[in-house]
Formats: sequence, C-alpha cells, structure tokens
Amino acid sequence: MSREKMCLNTLCAILCFVLTVSFGFVSAQKCGESVFFRPNGNYDTNRRLVLSTLASNVSSQNNRFYNVSVGEGAGRIYALGLCIPGSDPRVCSDCIQLASQGLLQTCPNQTDSFYWTGDNADKTLCFVRYSNNSFFNKMALEPTHAVYNTMRFQGNLTAYTRTWDAFMNFMFTRVGQTRYLADISPRINQEPLSPDLIYALMQCIPGISSEDCETCLGKCVDDYQSCCNGFIGGVVNKPVCYFRWDGYKYYGAFGDEAPSQPPTPLPLPPPPPRDPDGKKISTGVIVAIVVSAVIFVVLVALGLVIWKRRQSYKTLKYHSELLFLFLFFYHSHITYWNAY
Repeated sequence: MSREKMCLNTLCAILCFVLTVSFGFVSAQKCGESVFFRPNGNYDTNRRLVLSTLASNVSSQNNRFYNVSVGEGAGRIYALGLCIPGSDPRVCSDCIQLASQGLLQTCPNQTDSFYWTGDNADKTLCFVRYSNNSFFNKMALEPTHAVYNTMRFQGNLTAYTRTWDAFMNFMFTRVGQTRYLADISPRINQEPLSPDLIYALMQCIPGISSEDCETCLGKCVDDYQSCCNGFIGGVVNKPVCYFRWDGYKYYGAFGDEAPSQPPTPLPLPPPPPRDPDGKKISTGVIVAIVVSAVIFVVLVALGLVIWKRRQSYKTLKYHSELLFLFLFFYHSHITYWNAY
C-alpha cells in the first residue's frame, strides 16, 4: 500500500471518529456573519438581559415556548426560546440556560444567532435565537447545520431505505399542524446487530405556517438523502426547523421506559374433538367415552378369565354370561352417551 493511500485511510478514520464523537452531544450553534453590534452598547445590554431571563420564561409556559422583544431603535432585540412540548420545566430551563450561555460566549458581537441543542443528559431539545429583526413568523432555510452518525445500517439496506422514506413522508402529513412530532417507525427486520426501529423527531418554531414548516423539514430530509442515505442516525437543522432520526430513544420524546416485551405465551391445550356436524363435543361426553373404554377393557379381561376357567365344561353357559355382560355394557354406554 502506498504511503499516500495509508495517509488517506488514516485521515478518513480520524474524520469518522470525530463525527461519531461529536454526534453524542448534538447541537447546532450558528453565529451571524453579516451584521455586528458594538460591545457594551444598547443592543448588547438588551441581549444579555433577554438571555438571562429566557430560561425561566420558557419553562414557565405550558407549551414551553416564549418570544419577546426589548428595546428601541438600533438597540431593539427579538428573542425566542422553546423546548419540546411536555418537557419537564427544570430540564427545559437548564437546556435554555445552556444554549443562552453558549451564544453569549461563542457569538460575542453578532446580531443574529441561533442554537439548537440537547441538554448534557440528552433529556430534551431546546432552541434559542435572537436577532435585530423580527423573525417570529418568517421562513429561513439557511444557514444549515448537519451531522451524521457514521455507522451505516447493517441489515437489508433496501428495506431500511424503503421504510425510512415512507415513514418520513407519513410524518410530513402530520407535523405541519402541530409544528412538532416525535414518532417511531414500523419494525424493519430482525437483524441482531442493527436497530430495527427508526426514532424520528421534527420540530418547527410555532410562528411559521404549516406549509413553511413542511417545506423546511422537507429540505432537511433532502439534505440527508443527497449525501448520507443508509446512516442510522443524524441531525439536520435550520433557523426555523429541526430534524433528527436515530436507532434509539432520545430527548425524552418517546417515553421514559423501553417498550415492554410481551410475556411468552403458554402453549394452548389441544382443541376438543368435534362431532360429524362440526359441533364441539362437551367435556362430559369425553369423560363418558374414556370411562366406557375402560369398562370395555375390564369386561374383555374378565371374559378371558371366565373363558379360561370354564372352557372345559361350561362353554355354552360362558357364552351366555359373556353375551349378557356385553349387552349390559352396550346399553349402559348408549344411555350415558344420550345423556349428553
């Protein structure tokens, strides 16, 4: 192997490792690149004020969503924060606080920045954005942030892709009205080394229309399909929408407990025999049949004993006794059968 090829393989391995590690803590922090503000000016002061109180304001809302504008003129700022609907208030507050601090540290003087992030324990997803222009109900498809799990599906890739595509299309038909949806795909296969379920989450900011929400998420899916088909997990997000899929539960969006396995069913007893008319024979009839069979065997045995003892001198009398016993058994059997 040439030295150049060895170096290339090493570089690819390092890149895959970095992507895999970075995927463990999924976040997307984007600082604006066109407009800047003067540090310690009115805009900076209002930004710090809004971000310092955003966590408590978002977590106190039932829908875990809050937007606000503060200031006048060049110092005016618009800010928005949200968590997954139904998030625990404390978990949501911690996530918003983490995102707010990240923006203050990483975007020191950018007027338009956003941050999609999961908390450190992967318990929820939250979003923080601020700008010097109102964006609460405006579509924005750029910038885009994407990261993929470098592990590919190890089973039937055709079945995985078919299930993935159909599942995402099904989610599109429902997410626009609520702006948020987390769902689990149908089972793909039973491969032991591959996840056989897809856990997908889609979220848009509440202010945009259902059509814009579907368009934004559709672009996220297109971004995935254009480069990384077959990977078992990934995130694509934009300023107004977020899309993640994976082979396991995350963000507390799919329930806290793993799905319980149904108990192994006990083997069923064999069905009772049926009569010629297709009707079930009752338990009493079955008992009668068994008892009759036992009596019949006993009578045959008794007849043999009598025959051995009397064959030399009472042949005629023996046959009469045996015939009487047989007729008695037959009459008793028919009477018992008719009783059921």
